[in-house]
Amino acid sequence: QDIVCSLFEKIVKKLVKLKAGSQQDSEYSQRAANALSESLDAARLCSLVEYLPSIRDLISDAEFDANPSNTIESNLSHWKLVYLLTRFINALLKLGRPMVLVLDDLQWA
Repeated sequence: QDIVCSLFEKIVKKLVKLKAGSQQDSEYSQRAANALSESLDAARLCSLVEYLPSIRDLISDAEFDANPSNTIESNLSHWKLVYLLTRFINALLKLGRPMVLVLDDLQWA
């Protein structure tokens, strides 16, 4: 679980770096943030931040402040994490840039 989350965290950090890049990169980063906000409600975004903290740097704090109950389970179930990461990937795929994601032998992680 930690290995998978660290890989997704690297993706988010790259998106955060794009915010300060060229206009095209900055727009892409903003579109990614918007896609994530549209794919996950505030409560689920807060849950995902438990595993991918850089999402706070990508998405405005207003998205997180909109969550009235900020009580988050410290240990999400395996399937809830799979669901959140699937929504994360789907949001990025909607942006129109090609993506190669190879997940191999993760059952051994």
